[in-house]
Amino acid sequence: MTRAILTESDVAKLVADLVGAGTRVIAPVPAGPDWEETEYRPIERLEEAVLDGPLPRRSLKEFFRPQQEEEGSALVPQVILGARPCDAAGAETLDNVMGWDYRDELWRARRVVTTVVSIACRRVESSCFCGAVGIAPDSTRGADAVLVPLDLAAGPPPSRRRITEQLRSWVNMFLIDSQPFPGAAELQAADEVPCAQQLPPMRWAARAVTLKGAVLLRGRGLPFTDPADLDREATVARTARDLVAKNLDTLRLRRRSERLDREAEARLGLMAADGGELIDPSLAFEEAGVRRLPQWLAQNHDHELWKTLAPRCRGCGNCSAVCSMSPCFDVDEHEVEARRHSAAKAATRGGHRSALAPHAMKTEHFRQRVMHKFSIHPRRFNEVLCTGCGRCSRSCEGGMNLPEILGQLVHLAGPEPKRIAT
Repeated sequence: MTRAILTESDVAKLVADLVGAGTRVIAPVPAGPDWEETEYRPIERLEEAVLDGPLPRRSLKEFFRPQQEEEGSALVPQVILGARPCDAAGAETLDNVMGWDYRDELWRARRVVTTVVSIACRRVESSCFCGAVGIAPDSTRGADAVLVPLDLAAGPPPSRRRITEQLRSWVNMFLIDSQPFPGAAELQAADEVPCAQQLPPMRWAARAVTLKGAVLLRGRGLPFTDPADLDREATVARTARDLVAKNLDTLRLRRRSERLDREAEARLGLMAADGGELIDPSLAFEEAGVRRLPQWLAQNHDHELWKTLAPRCRGCGNCSAVCSMSPCFDVDEHEVEARRHSAAKAATRGGHRSALAPHAMKTEHFRQRVMHKFSIHPRRFNEVLCTGCGRCSRSCEGGMNLPEILGQLVHLAGPEPKRIAT
């Protein structure tokens, strides 16, 4: 396994080398003047990216299946730098769907030419619940290589623009005519300095997960030999997972938490619940009640809860559009050898397109969405169709909160039956 310590200069050179070779580099970039929102977009230089910022507004799905595409379109090699673990895992889970009853060659071709470099989370949103669906902030599933930030600071500093605006508001409170104050010109000039340039130099612990990742990292960075860096790497994983655990407690999605020492884990051969590795494997995954839902949902198709929840859904399609695991798309046949995918059209037609035709009623639409993710897909592929990123809740115009709804369903499902020793 390739392991190294990468400095900011190392990563900047990696980006420059890739762009120079004609590879498209995609990374989280600011979606506004401040750090509050980011989105995945192509970059030319590392300075454009915000690798350690908040969860991007949309997932990686559009870079494997654009909103519209025609069969036979040219493919460009691409590297996704700074993918969140939930987004990397989402892409791998969809591989099963895209190769099941219908083999989507457009999807698979882009997956082949893409290298995913994820970054372990040290920031956790209040709506994150990845631990409830078998993923973690330090999961490596779906990644070819992973970066772990070794700077343990609380997060990026406020943007210079926000500081400037706050100073102006304070000064204007005491200036009747609101004339320019001393130093205003200097602060105005500081507005033009990109926020990323104000951050102290960063270091990342990098390691390859697949052969593609090993090729990407080969010959870069310094050897990973300092025990202090190993401790920092584990601390990042532990801190983020503890934050997610608090979310699960609030949402009633966690039954109990277990910690196994390293000797016990080695004896049991414990692996991450998602099949990938963990940065600090001494921490066991949460035993979440979500795993009890597939069978319960299948047996409670007509539960009264659906009638209570569904009227809030506006049918806008936002949840499907931002979901990293929504596999919906339409296929239009123009000619014998021509085909066009349209993910946007499918998303506005009521959510998931599964074995069932789209329903006309809101209750059935919403119920089908939850059933597909947490009952139909798990019983077919043995994993839920959700990464716990929480984007659907943040983008819902009707204020529907999927983690809270799952908490209600878990409560209705009751305790897990006790296993009888044999």
